[in-house]
Amino acid sequence: MDVDGVVAQHQQLLSEFVGTSTRDVTDAFWNHLLSFPVPLMRLPPSELEAATTSYCEQLVQNNGTTHHFQKLVHHVMELLARAEKNRERAQQAANAVCFLRILVKHLTENLSAAHLISFVNEAPASHLSNGTPGGHVSLLVQLVRSLVAVLVSAQLIQSAVPSPGPPAATYLLDWEVINLLLVMTSTQLYTPTATAQTNAHPFTSALLDQEDLVPALLQALLQHFIQRWPLPKGAQVYQPPADRQRSVFRLVRSAAATVLWLPLRAYTFLDADEQGSDSAAEAGFSGGSGVAAVSFSGLYEALGASLNNERTALLLYDSLHACLNFQNYVLVRSDLEVLLLPLLHMLYTASGRAPSHLYMLLIILLILTQDASFAANVHKVQLTSVPWYKERLLNRTSLGSLLVVLLLRTAHFNLAKLRDVYLHTNTLAALANLAPHADNLSSHAAQRLVSLFDMLARRYQRLQRVAAEGPGKGRGDELQVYGDFLRIVLEVLNCIIITNLPQNPELVYALLHRQEVFMPFKEDTVFAELVENVVVAIKYFNDKVESARQAGGWDWSVEKVLEVVKGSMRGWRADKLRRFPELHFTYEEEASPEDFFVPYVWTQVCNTSGIPWNTQAIALFSPLSATVSAASLEAQDSTGLTSRLSASSEVLVANGV
Repeated sequence: MDVDGVVAQHQQLLSEFVGTSTRDVTDAFWNHLLSFPVPLMRLPPSELEAATTSYCEQLVQNNGTTHHFQKLVHHVMELLARAEKNRERAQQAANAVCFLRILVKHLTENLSAAHLISFVNEAPASHLSNGTPGGHVSLLVQLVRSLVAVLVSAQLIQSAVPSPGPPAATYLLDWEVINLLLVMTSTQLYTPTATAQTNAHPFTSALLDQEDLVPALLQALLQHFIQRWPLPKGAQVYQPPADRQRSVFRLVRSAAATVLWLPLRAYTFLDADEQGSDSAAEAGFSGGSGVAAVSFSGLYEALGASLNNERTALLLYDSLHACLNFQNYVLVRSDLEVLLLPLLHMLYTASGRAPSHLYMLLIILLILTQDASFAANVHKVQLTSVPWYKERLLNRTSLGSLLVVLLLRTAHFNLAKLRDVYLHTNTLAALANLAPHADNLSSHAAQRLVSLFDMLARRYQRLQRVAAEGPGKGRGDELQVYGDFLRIVLEVLNCIIITNLPQNPELVYALLHRQEVFMPFKEDTVFAELVENVVVAIKYFNDKVESARQAGGWDWSVEKVLEVVKGSMRGWRADKLRRFPELHFTYEEEASPEDFFVPYVWTQVCNTSGIPWNTQAIALFSPLSATVSAASLEAQDSTGLTSRLSASSEVLVANGV
């Protein structure tokens, strides 16, 4: 049965629900209304909403006298309570929650906060003749507590009884509850600023005011993400034609849980110091009263297994930045490749990703590389192969070398395509953090490092020539930016030459091979000091190679040159080189993170939730079109979302500069 068939069969019931005649809360009508002939989740969401729009509009007109919305809420809560005791009744409850979600979505898109509140104010006693309990607890609070209880209790049951996953009806009920909570918090979409007036978001406020439940809710959502149970066999869910062949659609509940987690975290910005202890979280117990805790190992592995989209990258960022204990846990893991390889794979496909996604990936890398032990350990992890890297065969390379290669590759891509200052700043900052610990860099990493210097140098010299033509000819700001980039790359080279050159013969070979690119800077007043050590290293090894060539008469083969370079390391003296303060960059969130995170999170929600949001009503950001697709929401110009993310990324603290 399609949407038209369902609505036609339910037409009389729907008309009575939204009409002017009042139905008592005890009437059998409500059971008939919520007994849909098919699972609503299997119908196209946009068609279902379009077919019910006129009914929603009539409900807005008449609910002030009938209070049918409030009565519906009571019956939905009753179905949820029954489903909790008898999970076989979960299908009817899921349909009821889906129906309520359609109504709530229409209300949030079209009504003011004050008008919204009137729909969840308890109906007069005369309309609730059965004495439906509620006491002094508002109907809205009862609803949010009922919804959260479904997720929390289901998670407790599923955690206590090992199984291949929940039944289809239970799975879909949890999914619909998550979607309803998501719609209830979506009032933020329809306000033009991230920081709205008090009571602007009544549903969200009511949810977050339940301080005893919020940690358990966040924990349940993370557990959904960690478990990643696929869509059960037999579950009837609408799949867009474009998604039917995509395996990712099998994890709809996990994705929905992630999507709801993000706006909740964007609202709360929980302090890292309030998180539970490592041992408590690792064991899966709460770290204290009111503190959410999950298995760090489970979260780590789940992130690594699903780090192929922007929402998971955002979840990883939040987990690292907001929870110091989880960050510390990640930094001491010996299997760093579990998290880094999928992250680097995403960075490798940068050309197909939004700039905002690249910023998030680079900020994650910056957070990780600012830890010295991580920067050192990453070079100790050996990879037998990197099959997704196509430029050349990477056999027996270190994870550290691969990380350096991908950072340098991103820098090249940015210079050639995006030319984004802040993206480049983050890239070079992470590279600078790795420099003191560089160990046995691969030939590919060394060559790319020298090539980046060459690329920046040529651009800098070209800008210098233009500036020399006279006032107004050059672009002074751009010249300054490229000068700063050159300085950072030279600082990186200096750091490796001073601290760890004997362990990096491939870098020496790359310097010898492209030595001509450094010579013009020997006399440059800005860079003469920075290039001095590079020239000293080039001269020392040049002399050694030339002496060996004259003595042995062999050709200038790569193998022979590397053999001489390695043999000459014993005589290399770094103690007489010019010393520079060691560069170290750290990431700091800007003073008002909600100005970036709330719009950014909601773009992810709109792009990935599967809910047909009305883009014409969105005021928080400007969608490019009225149809939301996987990449349709982006800021329209440089003053939009992407620019705000750049500003957030700019907050770097460089010690020793």
